[in-house]
Amino acid sequence: MRSRMNSATPVSEGRDEFTGMNGNKARRQFPAVTVNQPVPPPFYTAVAMIKDGNTVVSEVRKRIFVPQVVCLTYDASAVEALKSNVTYTLSGVTHTLFNGFTDLDWNAQWGSLPARIQDYYGKVGANVRVTNSLAGLSMPYSRVHFTEGIVGGGALGAATSTDFLNQDPEDYSGVYVGNIRKMIGDAFGDRPTSIDIPVTIDQVGFCMALIATHEPGHLFGLVHVGNFLGGVDLAGGHNKPPYNTRRIMNPGTVADTPADFFGQRGTWDWEPLNAKYLKFVLPKE
Repeated sequence: MRSRMNSATPVSEGRDEFTGMNGNKARRQFPAVTVNQPVPPPFYTAVAMIKDGNTVVSEVRKRIFVPQVVCLTYDASAVEALKSNVTYTLSGVTHTLFNGFTDLDWNAQWGSLPARIQDYYGKVGANVRVTNSLAGLSMPYSRVHFTEGIVGGGALGAATSTDFLNQDPEDYSGVYVGNIRKMIGDAFGDRPTSIDIPVTIDQVGFCMALIATHEPGHLFGLVHVGNFLGGVDLAGGHNKPPYNTRRIMNPGTVADTPADFFGQRGTWDWEPLNAKYLKFVLPKE
């Protein structure tokens, strides 16, 4: 059964209650399941009964937890964009800021992305399974598509919605690798000492994994603007200022530096309330 929350419902303690900003509470709701309707995350309830005639003598209920599946896909423009070097000429000297991917580099980084992304969600107990293969996959699942993107706007990714409570487990988002490349040159051009060069292949992979964690965060409901999560309506809902450095749902380079995005200044994590929300919406137990 799909979970719902309604602040008007009487609350009680337990795994079906979520406490948001300023003590606002909500309780999971359990609507009836339509016959033959696919069961979405986060769980369904299995019921075993022993009857004596029409009388139930014993009954056991168990929640079977369903992971939210996230599928990674890409098109040729993403691969080609990352194969290109990034250089910058400053005072007559040309600096190599990034040596482009080889095919082996792309295969290695693409292969590492599911584990890297799943690790961010797994650390907070969210029931998310990430795959980079459509083979044998059936709906519902959310998608993160890697493409070159519209270079120039600066956005590293985008999501179709901030889906509070993950009401649609079939949402779509994108990662724009062309703007990941562009961010390297822009950072060096603005202030050469603000980023360590050359940016390595693995550091670009780090950034790809980070953006591909951030965008599904929107699809799962982060950071909802309202009483529960206190997000700000900045390009779809993000953490609000004053910003803690290197928090996954921060609003891009408004809050963090390019060096942060390449993992050169430390690790990233979720805001505590965001982590609590993810564990509630996508529970494992």
